[in-house]
Amino acid sequence: LAQQATAALDRLPDLYRSAFVLRDLEELSTAEVAQVLGIEPATVRQRVHRARLMLRGYLSALVGVKS
Repeated sequence: LAQQATAALDRLPDLYRSAFVLRDLEELSTAEVAQVLGIEPATVRQRVHRARLMLRGYLSALVGVKS
């Protein structure tokens, strides 16, 4: 499953991947991610949300589960 998670993460567009990795994997706050990426906190929240949805879809398709 770790290999599939890595493959799914690699499929994310860069702008979503960077926000997701910083927020969920590196555990930075929304404000910290916003500062690092030079974007608004609302944009960070939006990108992380969309990244999670995409990852859920990718992983569900890999394991044969409907989301």
